[in-house]
Amino acid sequence: MASIKRILKSGVPFEDLELTDEMIGYFEIEWEKVNDDDEEEKELLAILAHDRNGYSVEELAEMMEINEEQVNDICGSLDFLTIKKGLVSFISDSFRKFAVRKLITMKEKIINDQIRRMLEKPTTDRALCLLPSYLEMTQRHEEILAFTSEDFVANAIGVTQSLCPIKKNIEIAIKAASQVTRYGDLLKLGLEQCMINQLDFVDVLSSEIEAQMSLGNHDRAIHLANSCSLKEDRLHMLAIIAKSKIQDGPIPESLLEQLRNMYSQIDVKDLGPKAVEIAEVLIHSCPNLAVELIEKSICENEETASLDLAFTKLSLAAMESNKDKHTEDFIDSILPRIKNPDIKKFFQRASIFLGEFSASDITREVNKLDNIDDKLRLLRLWLISNKKNDDAFQIVEYALELAIKTSDYVPDAKVLREIAAPLPYIKDCHKSKQLLGYFDSQKLAIKKLGPTEDYIRLELICARAEFTYDQEKVRNRMVEIYYEIAQIEDIGLRALCLSKISSTLDYIDKAKALEKNEGLHSLIRDELNDCLDKLLSVTADHFIVTKSIIASLAKSKFHLVLDMIGKMNVEYRRDNGLLLLLETYLSQPLERIDFQLMADGFGRIAFQKLQGIVVFKTIQRLYHEKNSNLVKQVFENAQVVLSQVNKIHNNDRKCEALCYLYNIYDRVNHVDLCISHDILSGLKKNLCDTWELIDAAWVKFDVGFKVISCIADIDKEFAQEFMEKVEDFRESLDIKNYTTAFNLFLCNKLAIKAFNGLLDKNLDTREDIGRLTLTINSLPSSGERAKLWADLALVLYRNGRIEACKEIVNKKLRPLIDEVLDVDKGVSDEIIKQVSPALYCTHHLTAMELIDELPLQERDYAYAEICDFLLTKLLPGDPKEYSEGQVFDVSYDEILDLCEVLKNVETDFLIFHYIKYISDTINSKYGQHRYSEQQRINIADKLKNVVNNKLPNPRFIRHDGWKIVSLAELGRSHKSQRDWDDLISSVEDINNLADKAFILTKLAVIAPLKFTGERDRLVRKTVELVENVPILHEKIEHYELIADAFMSIDPLTSKRCIEAAIKDVLIDDGNNDDIMNSQKRLVDLAFKISPDFASHIAGFVDDDKARKNIKRNFQNRIKILEIKQELMEQKVRVNHDDSGCYEYSKAAWMALGSLYSGKCGTCDINSLVNYIILASKMPLAESYPLILWVIENAVVRFKRTDTAKTLLRPFFEATLQATFCLLRIADYSIKNKVAPNCIGGKNTSLILQPGERQNAIQFISGWLEENLKEDLIIVDQYFGPNELDLIKTINSIQPGCRVMVLTSQKHHERVKSPLEEYQNQWMKISDVSPPDVELVIIGVEGNGQSPIHDRWILTKGGGLRLGTSLNSLGVTKISEI
Repeated sequence: MASIKRILKSGVPFEDLELTDEMIGYFEIEWEKVNDDDEEEKELLAILAHDRNGYSVEELAEMMEINEEQVNDICGSLDFLTIKKGLVSFISDSFRKFAVRKLITMKEKIINDQIRRMLEKPTTDRALCLLPSYLEMTQRHEEILAFTSEDFVANAIGVTQSLCPIKKNIEIAIKAASQVTRYGDLLKLGLEQCMINQLDFVDVLSSEIEAQMSLGNHDRAIHLANSCSLKEDRLHMLAIIAKSKIQDGPIPESLLEQLRNMYSQIDVKDLGPKAVEIAEVLIHSCPNLAVELIEKSICENEETASLDLAFTKLSLAAMESNKDKHTEDFIDSILPRIKNPDIKKFFQRASIFLGEFSASDITREVNKLDNIDDKLRLLRLWLISNKKNDDAFQIVEYALELAIKTSDYVPDAKVLREIAAPLPYIKDCHKSKQLLGYFDSQKLAIKKLGPTEDYIRLELICARAEFTYDQEKVRNRMVEIYYEIAQIEDIGLRALCLSKISSTLDYIDKAKALEKNEGLHSLIRDELNDCLDKLLSVTADHFIVTKSIIASLAKSKFHLVLDMIGKMNVEYRRDNGLLLLLETYLSQPLERIDFQLMADGFGRIAFQKLQGIVVFKTIQRLYHEKNSNLVKQVFENAQVVLSQVNKIHNNDRKCEALCYLYNIYDRVNHVDLCISHDILSGLKKNLCDTWELIDAAWVKFDVGFKVISCIADIDKEFAQEFMEKVEDFRESLDIKNYTTAFNLFLCNKLAIKAFNGLLDKNLDTREDIGRLTLTINSLPSSGERAKLWADLALVLYRNGRIEACKEIVNKKLRPLIDEVLDVDKGVSDEIIKQVSPALYCTHHLTAMELIDELPLQERDYAYAEICDFLLTKLLPGDPKEYSEGQVFDVSYDEILDLCEVLKNVETDFLIFHYIKYISDTINSKYGQHRYSEQQRINIADKLKNVVNNKLPNPRFIRHDGWKIVSLAELGRSHKSQRDWDDLISSVEDINNLADKAFILTKLAVIAPLKFTGERDRLVRKTVELVENVPILHEKIEHYELIADAFMSIDPLTSKRCIEAAIKDVLIDDGNNDDIMNSQKRLVDLAFKISPDFASHIAGFVDDDKARKNIKRNFQNRIKILEIKQELMEQKVRVNHDDSGCYEYSKAAWMALGSLYSGKCGTCDINSLVNYIILASKMPLAESYPLILWVIENAVVRFKRTDTAKTLLRPFFEATLQATFCLLRIADYSIKNKVAPNCIGGKNTSLILQPGERQNAIQFISGWLEENLKEDLIIVDQYFGPNELDLIKTINSIQPGCRVMVLTSQKHHERVKSPLEEYQNQWMKISDVSPPDVELVIIGVEGNGQSPIHDRWILTKGGGLRLGTSLNSLGVTKISEI
């Protein structure tokens, strides 16, 4: 005892005491009270020792088949047992461990007894939650697999109402399948776990609840929340309702109590990412619960960053809706909990923006930080966002002081430009001059440090500030800035800076004073025009290189930008330029927008779908304008764009636009501009018709509720009518949400892939197609079903099942296409593009006719899909990997088909690439054996005709570049030196520098080996041209192109180009998406040369903080490439934790490209097991590539072997079973949703507080009044004579009603004569004769308890579910009806 006392004094909790010899001696004394002859006592102790799951007295009595009194007697006689919160346990875990030793011989019996009991009742909550773990203890793997097969997941959701125990048990089953090498079961279970990881019953329900709240149907919203299948979803939805109720005032205490009650029923520690989603909403009503939810849900052994990020998201959610003192106190309580310094910085930064901090608040927050970089970054971000604040100048002063007094910190032009953002808005001239003086004093140092663009922009900010008080000085400054810009060598940067000064000049010199003396306006305009012309003449991707210029000039030089866009080299670049111009132009104040100008730009867009985007953005812009009078002023002029609403092709987006338009009309009406009733009626009809045409049911469902939310405030009657439409539509649906539909689509894709493995050995059956038909037809979208049928048709086609392919296309695919064509043009265009190979393989002519109906800009996508399938035999969407000199397994007839398809293609680079693929194939050694010389000549002649007829195309590149390289490809085997000289000399006629470099690169690769000298000269010339490209982005892209093209013919040049490109990348800040994509591609090329070379170029990036993003990007990409290599070489040492899962998924997708192209072999099945286990850690959307890697490896490796029957057949069954499992889950979630219109139109969900007994009686009476039929069943194990008041109510409502009551023997143990007791009680409460009542008293043998736990009142067509017994409703506890 003294030893134990010393340990406890040291601070060790009693529960954590380890078993020492002294303690064992003490426990032995306690154990002497155990009666070794009492088998029941020993059994109870053994259950508590060996079974870590807590049990109540009632449960122990039931398990041991003894009375509860006997259990209580045993517990009372042993001091080391305790009953806490209704559960029996040992006084400490140390004592439990001691008891385990004492009763070790009983362990096997206890576990087996538990297993036996649960197997007797396999559908109980206890069995569904615990049985797999017990079976795992005894290594009964086959029984685990049997228990978790078929309907396990759907049943478990129904009983446990939580995903957490299901995920644990599937994980146990996955381990069991791995142990006994049941690969089919392993794949099925892995897929089921992936689906559960992504299962979301609430993604559309939240929209429905918000719609109901917008209509004021709060009770209906609560009812919907309580109808969720999962407890965690109920909590989530109730939290959404509570958040919405805040707008109406204090949240009702009854709703808060319901939230707390629901929270108490959830095992939050296993919620995973869902915990953060719930907490973000819960924070608005129950902040303390939200914090607790985060802390409990993120395990202690996880990285601190997970908890920190969760707390940060939680705090930002709170700040987003509340800015009061309570919120500030809450935030202050959260901050100390965040441990990670980087996340703490982010939190402080974000809180400043959302918290509406003053200058003094900012300085206080910034002083909490230690690092000068962090302090200034925070200050700069605030200054940019709050540059017009009256006290912003104080932060400018503070930031400058920080930068000056820190000796080891040197701010560059970007830092100072961001600090200077408020200068033009400072009202105090003296303060403005003082600050300008500082910036001017640092001018030389700033210019030297750069970046140049930021230096120029800083000078322009100073000019705008100076203009407010000294116009003479500003003239001198503007002239100086112009001369600074004139010295910039990079033509793209010069053009951008000219666009900046031009915009500033227009702003500060509207009177053109600087034009009279200096001619500055004309000078800049002419210089800018000249610069833009030069820019377009030396670059290839005109849209990319002019994006920043378009954005800079859109508001001030609309016509100039319009003219520049017209000079771009390719139609889709011109369209993208016009779209950016119009989007940027729309972002200015509404009164400055000239809608006639917009209509001009709008009309020049060739692709109608992009026109639809402009219309949508315009409507959205007016909708979000807060000034209704301003909307009225521009409304008539805006009609030139608004009237084009039907050009929005996407029906769900069009619905959104029509809702916005309806709101705009309503606002205009309120400011005395009357919109006619006919116009409003037409708009409402258009909205209803458009909604009806949405193809994907889950989208239609979601959009319907969003429409209601959007219009409820302005037209409640119409919103209510729309609600009825949506609810009617809901009744026809089996799948209502996106995640379930997407998972179903992916499962079907995998099933089709596995089905492919059966065809070679004729292992497929007619029933297989029938089952695939069931799963495909379960998807509520004609378009998505069409994609799947097209995949199946192509699988049959490439396996020689031509007739079966035709049957699928004619009976399944074509009807769906016709169906979509009639309702959704936007969707039908996308579908036709993707299914075009299947259509083409069955009937060329009809496929071409359908493609001709597509918009001109989309036809080539369809033709490309057909060409890709003919070449590779891969399904649309499969990863394709093309490389220099790749040879395709394609017949002569298929090449002729390719030639015919190419006659219809318009896009120049597509024509060249497919000519190259055909040329590489027919001119290879393989091709020279497979095709006769005459066949090769015939192919070349057909392709020459395509080239001569199609190139150049005025919609695309107008010079002969693509024609030159295409003809060079076709004649490479028989061209003479003179022919090559003529081709090369023709390149000189191409004026565009970047294009010329590109063409010479292609010619260098195409040149035959006999012209090695010429090839070397072309390589040198190409590199020289690229070095002179004056635009960073273009130079990097062309280095990348050369590196890829020359990898096999001149690897040394390839390496040098990669190194040069990487050095140029480092000049950029690494945040540009185009540059970041180039980084990835360069790393890929370097890795292709060798992994060591990839590491070598990554070493170019130093540890400079400004380049940490680039370094991280390089390291991440190299990691993925290394995993890809390991996947293909079967060297992977897979960790079964969650870290690195997503990298494996990305690497698997890349490896699939190599597998399909024949560049890597297949993996052994035993190594693939690890990938299934790893995939099960992720949602199906993320794990799909990894699972596909497993299936495709097995198919490629075994489809022609006898193993196909023992492996591929189970794989196919696994994918189908997983798909059916998903459908059963969806079906369960539907069955548990109450009908949209409550019976009698009354609320059917009531939360009862303690003391609300009368409310319960009134509710039940009211429900019976409207719904009672000729028969009624009452199921309540605690129904007794005192509940006959309900029978009296029933008798008064419907005297002839026949009533049956099902109650328990246990409740009537002390009733000597039940019939007599009931008769006596009836006489006390009623003077009339009792109705016809059948009383059924039943009990489980041994304890007399009812086998039915729930309480119900049931009649024909409806019923009530009671949260507690009739005698307890509304008495002492919260309950629900």
